[in-house]
Amino acid sequence: MVRLATEKGAVIRLLDRPGHFLVRGHPIATVWPPQTAPDVADALRRAHITGSNRTLAQDLAFAVDQLVEIAIRALSPAVNDTFTALTCIDWLGDSLCRVTTQWHPVRVHRDHHGYVRVITAHVSYERLVERAFEKIRQAGRGMPAVLIRQLDALTKIMEYVETLAAAAAPAGPGGDDRSRRGGVGSRAARPQGRAASLRRGDPGGGA
Repeated sequence: MVRLATEKGAVIRLLDRPGHFLVRGHPIATVWPPQTAPDVADALRRAHITGSNRTLAQDLAFAVDQLVEIAIRALSPAVNDTFTALTCIDWLGDSLCRVTTQWHPVRVHRDHHGYVRVITAHVSYERLVERAFEKIRQAGRGMPAVLIRQLDALTKIMEYVETLAAAAAPAGPGGDDRSRRGGVGSRAARPQGRAASLRRGDPGGGA
């Protein structure tokens, strides 16, 4: 996508990430300048795979959602299996600790000249933590064992992150180089003019 955008002198913004539900006719990307939209639509059709079910490939949030679903079902009045829910919370906490060192999604992709070419959608680490705990907390309202286990898991995550931060080498005198290059708000990321929207199911623009 970056190579295509560079060749066409375009900026592509993807509106959905892997795992999102796509509605036919709903925009999946915006492109500037508009005249490059047909070429981008062909590339999106080749690069994207749609199906009726989510998969774990490139969809980390789906793994979190599966454990959350098991925990919520276990906490339902019909099942009332608190220990299964507690086990799910333990594994969620363990997984979030592991993800801390491995999940570094890049939202803004640049060409070799440093110009913004592709802007993607991704789930942040903060959002993963929210997905892992919010619904279980709501389902476990009035159940001290569930809330205590969630607090324990969050404490372990915080301690793990603090340990990594303490072991990390300090930044150089110039700070993080990324802070000087700008981000989505840079001039390259704010093209003037009207962007073209690509919609799933449009002629020549389906994904």
